[in-house]
Amino acid sequence: MCKNITLLLLFTFLTISGFAQVALEKAHVIAQDSSKLFEEAAVLWRGFSHEWTYNHRLNRLGNYVENHAFEGFPYETVVNHTSASGLGADVGFYESHYSYLAANGVAVQSGQTDFKFVGKEGDFHTNRVQLLVDALPKMIDKEQYVVVLSGFDILSEARADKLQLLRLSVSDGEYLSATNQIRFSLDAALLVHCRSIECSRFNNETNYTIQVHYTILSGDTEAFYAVEKNTAAVYNWEKKSEIDYEPKSERVRGVGKEQYKAATLAFKSITVNLDKDHWMLEWRSVIQPEKYDAETGIFDYSLNMLFKQWNGEMKKASANPSKSRFSMKRAGWATIDATVCLLQFKDALILHDSSRDVFKWAGRNLPANSERSIYEQQLQFDEQMLQRNRLDLAKQRKEKNELVNQRYSDYVAELELQSKAERKVYKQTKKAEKKTKRKAKKAIKKK
Repeated sequence: MCKNITLLLLFTFLTISGFAQVALEKAHVIAQDSSKLFEEAAVLWRGFSHEWTYNHRLNRLGNYVENHAFEGFPYETVVNHTSASGLGADVGFYESHYSYLAANGVAVQSGQTDFKFVGKEGDFHTNRVQLLVDALPKMIDKEQYVVVLSGFDILSEARADKLQLLRLSVSDGEYLSATNQIRFSLDAALLVHCRSIECSRFNNETNYTIQVHYTILSGDTEAFYAVEKNTAAVYNWEKKSEIDYEPKSERVRGVGKEQYKAATLAFKSITVNLDKDHWMLEWRSVIQPEKYDAETGIFDYSLNMLFKQWNGEMKKASANPSKSRFSMKRAGWATIDATVCLLQFKDALILHDSSRDVFKWAGRNLPANSERSIYEQQLQFDEQMLQRNRLDLAKQRKEKNELVNQRYSDYVAELELQSKAERKVYKQTKKAEKKTKRKAKKAIKKK
């Protein structure tokens, strides 16, 4: 009797408390260690946002989750963000979006592959690779193998160019019993160019690597179900009117009648197609869950997809005004396309979350593969997360954002000192050059 009352009180607490940005969707009453209730756990990527304080070429940009095999709670993993500009130093904010998943009847396996694109600026590069992944014992001979994106990392191996097109997509998989492997395809396409003054007229070679991360979910249809929805949008911007693009409300319908109690969303494909090569100020590719109804199987969400070239404050109010005063506005248009996958689970716990942080980059055409271009955030998913109420979570998020804002202020101050030092060296160099020229002229006159 006492145990039943405890279960009822805990269920009531979990139902009432809820979360701010973290959505709790669970049919189980948690009465014991969660690692004993669930066979599998992972973190599913729902995209990211990235914003410089003024626009740059594409030296490095990425965001991805690195899952590992589940061995029990607490489940720990890493979400990485990468960023590097070309010549100008800068700082900015980014936010990673993801969903914690603990489930029964589902097996998860993650990995990544690299695409190398070498050629001339303006070349359209595209490649499809067919992957054969050795299946883990828990992945053998299931009814379905759904593959979703877990993020990407675009890295310039030589010098930075400007983006014109990026396309990433992943197919679903199939099990090959003869070799005990899972077969599926990954597609990547890239077009970069650079016809502005900071790029060399005599060297138009380009060399980029795109690392694509993926997650395979396997199981029978009794345990989980997947359905896709594609969304496309076209928008344009002018040099005198700043774009204000709002997230698009979307709805995807799966299987209803309470067959699948919990659900989340993930990317199957992302495409950004611009009218020409552009400097980038801001990037958004985010799926924001809003409401899931197990009775109807409908999931409402917003899709926030944006490539932004400029804003009105970047020249004078950036973190590096001495460099951003040379930043340029260009009119243009963009076609944004994304395929979102609805993942429904019969027996699962899902927590939707996000984490915001700050980055900095020293500029000066430093190599983009530097460790300083990678920002790592540790994630931990355990049973204690279920017991945090809304006020505790809001307080924790506020405290973290205050620290992030303070680091941003520190980075801006560091950048200001760096800029002053560079200007001082520049003046000293110019002064020394003038002095050398005067001496040379005097020497010529004496002769």
